[in-house]
Formats: sequence, structure tokens, C-alpha cells
Amino acid sequence: MMPRLLRVSTKALGVESFQVALVPDNREETMAEISASIEIEQPLSTVFAFVSDLTNLPKWQDQVLDVQRGDEDPAPGVKYTQTVEMRGRKTETKGKFIAYEPDKVITVTNDGGPMKSTISYLFEGDDAKTTLTMERSIEVSGPLKLIAGMINKGAKKAAPEQLSALKKLLEGA
Repeated sequence: MMPRLLRVSTKALGVESFQVALVPDNREETMAEISASIEIEQPLSTVFAFVSDLTNLPKWQDQVLDVQRGDEDPAPGVKYTQTVEMRGRKTETKGKFIAYEPDKVITVTNDGGPMKSTISYLFEGDDAKTTLTMERSIEVSGPLKLIAGMINKGAKKAAPEQLSALKKLLEGA
């Protein structure tokens, strides 16, 4: 990682000088590694079918407004587009399935420009209940590095809230 020189003008503050600062040239920064689990009183096959249909995301993830995908069944390489809203700003992200094993695991990636995420849903259970674990990693680059702490905090808070909303939806509570 090579440092770069950054020239900062202090003229706006009424001072006619320049300061030079060394800033690390780190183009990508891993923001968060998040894991949350929940037990859902529904059969494994029911929970897996609901979660694997990404068009259901807006029903249990508040920031997801819409998911568009083709007619293909979920499988590695299948692509989709989702519209998300964060802090009042709508953004379209491109995603794809990178792992899909029925009743076991779903892994997807999303590329929203300076923010990229990988989310794995891991399933364990039987005909009566399911334990769902969501593992999420988020990477930011560019100007989003300036608000990395807020993104990290929001993502850590959102994961258990999303799983709780899913549980309530599927259990009919």
C-alpha cells in the first residue's frame, strides 16, 4: 500500500498556506463481518423456499424496495437487480447467486458501486423448525470510506432486525 500526497488548501479558513498530508492509498476496505442467527418455527423447506425467492426481500428487509430477476431458477451465476434505499437515497445494485444448495445454503453478492456485499444464508432444521444464520461482509471504497463507521453500525443493527422480521412474517405473528 503506497501512501499518496494530498494537498489541502486552508485558504477558505483565511490562511494563505498549504498543508501536505500522507494518506494511505487503500482503495478497498473491509467494513464489516456480521453474523446473526434465529430460530423459526417453520419447516426447513418452507423457510428455504421463501428466502431463496429474492423477490420476497422487500417483505422482511426494510431497505430493499424491489428485486427484479429473470425466469431462471436460483443457481450459481443467476443475476438479479435490486433497488435499495439508504439514508433517503435510492440505489440500484446488481447481484448474483454464487452458491445455492437446496435446504442448506444460499450465497449472493451485490455490487452497489463503492459498496459491495456478500451475504450467505445458512439453513439447519427439520419439519418443525429452522435455524437460519445470515453472514454478511461489506466492503466500501471511494468516498464511502468517510462514513464507514456509520455503515458498519447500521449493518450490525440491521441483521438481527431483518431476521426478526422474517421470523414474524413466516410464523404469522
